[in-house]
Amino acid sequence: MSSIINSSNASSSDSSSSSSSGSDSDIPIHEAPPLPALKSTLLPAPPTSITAAATTCIDILILGGNGCIGSEIVHQLCTSSMSQNVHLTLLNRGRKYWSECPLATPSNVSKISFLQVDRTHQENIQQALQSRYPRGSVDIVIDCSGYRRRAIRYVLESVAVKRQYIYVSSDSIYEVCSVAAAAVNSTSATMEEECIRPQDANLRHQLSSQDQYGHKKKQCEEYLTHLCKTNVLPSCTLLRLADVIGPRDNTDRLWHYVMWLRYCHVTQQDVPAATTSSKPLSFTFSIDVARLIVAMVSNPNGLPLHPASNNNGLLCYNVASPETPTHAMFVKEIALCMGLMSKNHREDEESGTHALVSSTTSSLANPSASSLASSTTSSSTTSSSTRAATSISYYPSTSRGPININKVQQENAKWWTPTPLREAIQCSVRFLEHSMQQGWNQNDCVDVIISLASDLGFKKSKHQRRLVESLTNSYGEQMIRKYPWKKKKKKKKKKN
Repeated sequence: MSSIINSSNASSSDSSSSSSSGSDSDIPIHEAPPLPALKSTLLPAPPTSITAAATTCIDILILGGNGCIGSEIVHQLCTSSMSQNVHLTLLNRGRKYWSECPLATPSNVSKISFLQVDRTHQENIQQALQSRYPRGSVDIVIDCSGYRRRAIRYVLESVAVKRQYIYVSSDSIYEVCSVAAAAVNSTSATMEEECIRPQDANLRHQLSSQDQYGHKKKQCEEYLTHLCKTNVLPSCTLLRLADVIGPRDNTDRLWHYVMWLRYCHVTQQDVPAATTSSKPLSFTFSIDVARLIVAMVSNPNGLPLHPASNNNGLLCYNVASPETPTHAMFVKEIALCMGLMSKNHREDEESGTHALVSSTTSSLANPSASSLASSTTSSSTTSSSTRAATSISYYPSTSRGPININKVQQENAKWWTPTPLREAIQCSVRFLEHSMQQGWNQNDCVDVIISLASDLGFKKSKHQRRLVESLTNSYGEQMIRKYPWKKKKKKKKKKN
């Protein structure tokens, strides 16, 4: 049976935003970050026999495991050919994302253990892991939630890693590197080897101050690299992701676009390009990440799959879809997946002359011609019965531009191929629209509506009400159970 260990501090704040007692080695951001001192408990793991790894049950510890990427990794592992030889342990704070729509329950659920604990609390994490792994070792660690080095250290002080440590990182780390300062306006894709902090202390301080998230993720990478080179870890793979889309996405960015486009469609408003930038963007499909990690875990040797680029057991990959659209092209693809553009106009994509599909539902008004053209294309003539919608933009989350994925494609071509971006967007959009039709994730849905209304400048109650009515008429009244804003009570007139 699956085991559950609850920590008294399981309800603490997330490790990605926690500022609990004890800083991350109290590292000032204006200095080159030194590595935390290694404690005696961080010992090199014993070598694992290839034959033994292929025949015995593999213990995999997943840090996170209930978010967009983590839940997909769990699903892929439980449904893969190696599922009968895997024992998964999910360690997280117990927060449920999209709890109404769980992935298919695997047949071997008895091989999944759950540790509900906040990994930023040293005593709790050590107690939970030592109880789960009395022998003090685990085969593979998949880290989906590491944001502070001390959180990684707490895990490695509790268990030794026998095969590999896979760390889910971010392309935000390039924002704090020297190449970012000189190439903000560049359209060239960033390669893995360009992730080097600047030598100048003032520039280092400036970049780190501007992007604390990228700074912290880079620190984690530096720490894991050091552990790998000093043989504390037998191997480590760093996966740098761009803006992530996919089912169960909990960033809510794509959700904003879906609601916005549906509102414009219902109210017969032309959708502007939202930005004049022609810079290409990178997106990462969560299912692609899960499939790549499963391929790495399936390697019986337990080492990186491509030894030619293995640097002391260390590998680093940029992971994203091969296509790099502009923001306008991305919005256009969302509209196409929502059925707001005619599939007969696919051949006109380059010229941006898509036509919105006329609605066959009484709750949807017939839209006019779309102006979802890219910045290099003149917008279509606006009908007298329509008006331009307010522009919004939630992508990209970085300023550097797209990332180069040649390395991960070339070295993993035999067992992994990224999903075309159009298919990734379609899968993501369909999930969100279906969730609204089913009334899933009510709290987050209300939060997105409130956020979107604020971004569109809807301060008056009549505009807010029109937004809600446009969405509920399209997806059903079950979309939200309560009105997002408090209704103002009419003041009673005083009698003379």
